[in-house]
Amino acid sequence: WMSFKDFKDAAPLIQAFFNTVTLPIADSFSARLAELETAAKNIGGYPPNDDFPYDLSLQFDALSKVPLLLLFNDKDEEFPAQCSVLFEKRVEKLLDMECLAMVGILFCEYLKKESNK
Repeated sequence: WMSFKDFKDAAPLIQAFFNTVTLPIADSFSARLAELETAAKNIGGYPPNDDFPYDLSLQFDALSKVPLLLLFNDKDEEFPAQCSVLFEKRVEKLLDMECLAMVGILFCEYLKKESNK
């Protein structure tokens, strides 16, 4: 699993990905962990094969052959909520970074839309 910023050609889009994907998820679901889990499962999230030390970790089949991993830690008395959206390294052979960023943006929008139902 790799974060968007770690892909070779992602540099021009790193800040945009943060501003349109990971930060909005963290902000939208801060102190709403149960709502995030429900929304995520409603859009197809399932437990990953590996254990991750996060409050919530779910895998998604964003596209055929393009899995996505959501890692979320809710806020506590010391830290704000934090979110990571990871992809398998092999996706860089399937999609360019603009398309991968769009996958992340749509994922974020689907989560927010599902939580507002």
